[in-house]
Amino acid sequence: MKKQANITIEKNGKAEVIPCYMQANQLFKRDGKHSWRARKTIKGRRKEFSSNHIDKPEAHRDINSQCHDFWVEGKRTETKRSAAPTLTEIAVAYLSAPPSAITASQDTRKTNLYALKVVTREMVTGNDPVIRKDPDGSYKLIDGGFWDKVRLDKLNKKVGKAFLDSRMVGYQKKTAEWNERACGANDYLRQARGVFTQRALDEVYEEDFKMPDLEDKKTGFLKVHFLPTRKKKWKAPSQSIIDQIYDKVPALEKEDPDVYACFVLQYGAGLSWGEAMHSQYSSLGIADSPNTDGTTRYTITVKPVEGWVPKCEDRERSATIPENFFQKLLDLRYAPRVCREDRKSLVSINDQDLAKRVWSESLAAIGKSFGVSGTTIKNHCLKRGIPTPPNGFWTKVRTGLVAHPKGEMPNKERTRFLLRNERREEPKDDFILQRHRCYGKSGANRRLARWFRENIIGWDRKQVGHELRKLNISRVICATNSVLKGSKHAGHSSTKVTESTYLDVLKHSRVDIPFPGT
Repeated sequence: MKKQANITIEKNGKAEVIPCYMQANQLFKRDGKHSWRARKTIKGRRKEFSSNHIDKPEAHRDINSQCHDFWVEGKRTETKRSAAPTLTEIAVAYLSAPPSAITASQDTRKTNLYALKVVTREMVTGNDPVIRKDPDGSYKLIDGGFWDKVRLDKLNKKVGKAFLDSRMVGYQKKTAEWNERACGANDYLRQARGVFTQRALDEVYEEDFKMPDLEDKKTGFLKVHFLPTRKKKWKAPSQSIIDQIYDKVPALEKEDPDVYACFVLQYGAGLSWGEAMHSQYSSLGIADSPNTDGTTRYTITVKPVEGWVPKCEDRERSATIPENFFQKLLDLRYAPRVCREDRKSLVSINDQDLAKRVWSESLAAIGKSFGVSGTTIKNHCLKRGIPTPPNGFWTKVRTGLVAHPKGEMPNKERTRFLLRNERREEPKDDFILQRHRCYGKSGANRRLARWFRENIIGWDRKQVGHELRKLNISRVICATNSVLKGSKHAGHSSTKVTESTYLDVLKHSRVDIPFPGT
């Protein structure tokens, strides 16, 4: 390669041509360091120069400019330490900011920071940042990891572009796989930039840090252009697949009532997974105004509950639900939840025998015989309404302070045990999806997806619940001949969302067009 004799640099706002003291192939990076470096003997002195530019051509110009200054002025230009905050400091401020400063929820903030970690992962070496969730639902950064080495002024436009390009390596442009991958890359970048909303910049960061210009047209991280993508139009499943659904899904009602309820809520009412998971029996009702044909209109209301609100006001609505689906949801309120094969307990003993054993020996001894802990046995007794001896009871028996019960519980406890099933309380206003609810999470949707892939021949969709919602909305549009009504039924902010993602006409009418000359 021919060596450069001169190089053009920008100094004091003007272009200046200087000798090329250092060739580009002489630049190197040290292990674990982000800056470019080079060594040069000038005027008999061996010097090392460095540049913090990520782009090698920019670093090449910067180092040659430093060499020129040293040659002309006889001294090395000192690189000033950046005053910009590290990403660790930004993350701590972002998570701890009050709601008045940043309206995003704690879960949204954590999601945005995860995306920022993905986007910046290749900037430097080091461990990943660690974020912990506290009992009150808030998140805290307990280890900054490689963010400790990254200052905000290094998070520029080139970082975002390099991330997008790295995600698309090996994918052929204009293919379905390329578009899908590009959409995912854009989403990561969009969420990462959510850490730097205008409100966060104005009311959180600017008060504590000296911030770089993230909106500079040439270098600003917030000015990175997204990858061009073509969104795929949704197509409804074939009629053969829909016929299989009608034939096979009814068996779920007895096999797994919660999976069946999940299907009814998404296919019958068009609810999203978040809406289905937080639906309560009080959400079911009869609308004041009937259908256009005079029949009763049944609805399910999407409303905020404790710990959850719909993501926008348009999603707080009453969705129409057919009468047969409405009645199925009411029936599922009393449906017995038979323990699934993968959830069967090791404590295989009936109530009477278990009651006799807990008044014959300690819970720990019973648990040992079943291969479980004494706490597990106690929990089984609580669920079945079986009274257990108080704490310290068996110690008193061993010391002779209390007589051994020999499997017989006291009269008061026996009465409570015998009457436990006679007082059946009316179900409270509980969630429709009853089983395995744990802080807003449930396995019903995953079990439904697994069931579809195992039982519906030809099902090739990545999602199941959302596909059922799309199918419901499409049917509503076909029945009403109105995209607007379908959009309102779905809770969309505009009909554009409905048209691009949810609309596919399932029923096609025959169209006869006279042929010329016939």
